[in-house]
Order: sequence, then structure tokens, then C-alpha cells
Amino acid sequence: YTWKKGDQARLWVDGVQSDGTSGLRGIEEEQFDLAILGDTFFLGGGHPLNTFSNGAFDDVRIYDAPLTEAAIQAILAEGDPPIIDPGTEDPAVLQIQWDFEDDFLDSSGNDHNGAVNGSPTYIEGKKGQCIVFGGADWVDSGFLLPQMDAFTVECWANPGDTQVAWADILGNHAGGGVSGMVLQQLREDTNQYVFVYGSSGGSYVESKPLTLS
Repeated sequence: YTWKKGDQARLWVDGVQSDGTSGLRGIEEEQFDLAILGDTFFLGGGHPLNTFSNGAFDDVRIYDAPLTEAAIQAILAEGDPPIIDPGTEDPAVLQIQWDFEDDFLDSSGNDHNGAVNGSPTYIEGKKGQCIVFGGADWVDSGFLLPQMDAFTVECWANPGDTQVAWADILGNHAGGGVSGMVLQQLREDTNQYVFVYGSSGGSYVESKPLTLS
């Protein structure tokens, strides 16, 4: 997921930009400088008033710029984006990287270690180990996205076969409202996920459902 203040939000799945349009408005068409106002970034639920996902997750990263398609595909190939991202004048600087190698430490060097809630476990993941949530677990970063004018959020996700309605995978959704952003299951629809962003004023935009394989 890439975002830039005053520009556009874009959703990417397996290195390809997803169709973000909805029945009402499209993510790509919406100017939403206030949309990232919310809580701290989380993986798996993040707030007692949110709903919690189950499944396996790996290689969570946040950059301080919207990565290009080439850089996103470099991550998909199990590498790292170029130091200087093609098509940009400045490098995207890594802010958080959670590898989940039997821990929740930040390997970016910025000490944004995750605060674990619940009792997650670890299994073999996309690269090394990954973290597994059982439906009542989450990791909070303590990191506020609104402090940046642009960012990219990246994560490998293998959701469980069944979820509670509106189960949250990641975001900074401030529990119980529509402020912030969130990737969540659409109602009780199995493996149908939507990206939603909203403002504290109660307005929100929802992407078309997508499948996470």
C-alpha cells in the first residue's frame, strides 16, 4: 500500500497495482490528506474495539516514500528495493522491518520493536520464520503514520481459512470508528478483503474486494 500527501493511494497485490475503485469512489481518485489520522500502526487487530485476524504474516515493512512498481516487485522476488528507487530522486528510507525470526524486533535499526499482545507463535515463513496469530493476537508498533507525508506499507499475508467478520490484517484504524486505514475481511466473506480509509468526520472509501492467495 503506497500513499503520498496530496497525491494518491495505491493498493498492490503480488507486485501488481490492484483495482482500487469502489461503487462510490475510487481510492486512486480520492484526495485524502486526513485519511491516515488514526492510531499507531498495527498488525493483526491493534485495538480492543477492532476485530482480529488469524493466519501467518511475515516481513512487515514501512518506508517513508511510495515505492515504485519496480521496487515493489524487487521485494516480491525476495530481495530488497534498489537503494535509489528508479523514477525517484531520493531513496525510500526503511522505517520499520519486522522479520519475525522468533521475535518481534525491528531490524531497520530504528528501534520500532513490536509490542506483542496475546500469544502468537512462529512457524516457517516466506523468509525464515513468520508469526502466526490465532484470532486474539496482534503486534503494535507505537509508530504514527501521520508524522510522514508519504509512506509504503508492505507485508506477506497468509490469512486463515475462516475469520470473524471484518477481521483486521493491518492498519492504524482507531478502534470503533472509521479514522485511519485498514486492510480487513469484507463482512463474513471468506478470503475477500477490502482496503478502507476514512476520516474522523465519518466518511470513508472502500476498495473492491480482493483475494489474498
